[in-house]
Amino acid sequence: MKVCPLCNKLDSIDYYCIICHGVMVDKGRVEEYIDPYGPQLPIMDNEDGCLHLYECSICNKLERKRIDKVNM
Repeated sequence: MKVCPLCNKLDSIDYYCIICHGVMVDKGRVEEYIDPYGPQLPIMDNEDGCLHLYECSICNKLERKRIDKVNM
């Protein structure tokens, strides 16, 4: 079974902003921002990846990052 290491708190992945080089903070799955009930919706991802939203801690730039799932 493959799981997202970020959603399951198995790992953390550091990204840096391409504009100001600030640390990007993981804001969770993109689905959580679709509508007010997003966090309660089933995870809509593919078998190999999970889409997360990252925000720069300095300039607030948003980026989507595909996170590869790992075998459990």
